Amino acid sequence: MPNPLDVVILAAGKGVRMRSRIPKVLHPLAGMPLLEHVLSAASSLQPATTVVVVGPGGEVVRKAFSDRGLTFVDQGEPLGTGHAVLAAKPAVAAPLLLVLPGDVPLVPPQALRRLVDFHLRNSFTLSFLSMELPEPGRYGRVVRQEGQVVRIVEAEDASPEELAIREVNSGIFCLSNRPEVWEALAGLSRRNAQGEYYLTDLVARFAPGGGVGALPWSPAEDLLGVNDRLDLARLERVLQGRLTRRLLREGVSIPHPEAVYLSPRVEVGADTVLWPHTYLWGETKVGEGCELG
Repeated sequence: MPNPLDVVILAAGKGVRMRSRIPKVLHPLAGMPLLEHVLSAASSLQPATTVVVVGPGGEVVRKAFSDRGLTFVDQGEPLGTGHAVLAAKPAVAAPLLLVLPGDVPLVPPQALRRLVDFHLRNSFTLSFLSMELPEPGRYGRVVRQEGQVVRIVEAEDASPEELAIREVNSGIFCLSNRPEVWEALAGLSRRNAQGEYYLTDLVARFAPGGGVGALPWSPAEDLLGVNDRLDLARLERVLQGRLTRRLLREGVSIPHPEAVYLSPRVEVGADTVLWPHTYLWGETKVGEGCELG
């Protein structure tokens, strides 16, 4: 039975750091667009509606996913994550909203299910997945007092003390679909270093009284986003390692795992050997006892 939730995927970012004319969410990882990975994870929750928020150049994203039964919302000029979620308001009706960036391709379905359960069990107004990073970089820091989350401060706005915090925001949120949430989104300010409406500012708004919760998730690499091509290459290495290890455990021989390229939906039978320079993309199926490469 479908969950009483809608999914909102934020895909309007210009991806300036990618230095590309291609929308960031269409850049491939393991042969699939970044957005495809996120949609695959989100669809496991059987949402009532999946909304994809796009911005300039969004018609390319619409065309690439036109046959998927998605609802597209045009944000117009991207003015931040809070602005993007507010743009999705006319398209959502479920009592719970799951908000994901379109560039977190390794997020596992179980992380999303855990977040939804955590949110509902504690009757939060807002909850999110957090992670700990040795070098948090551009990620927003999770500020706690006596163990309780009180706010998220974006790196550009953080003090030196706040920049030392290692717990960071993943950008994956659960929101209760209540009037006060939309009122808070409509009342966000752009008085910050980036001149944007931050979705993260809702944390300080609803934290008093225990309305906010952060669910730490490990391993952190599950929640890493893609800001530039260095990030994309890093996640490619992570994902290829996971895919080859899965096949090795299933009885497939891969003498040189670093020289084989796989897609997540590839299936390979036991006792098959994948020699160097084997590329298996899409929904490829290979039987048992074969040799490729």
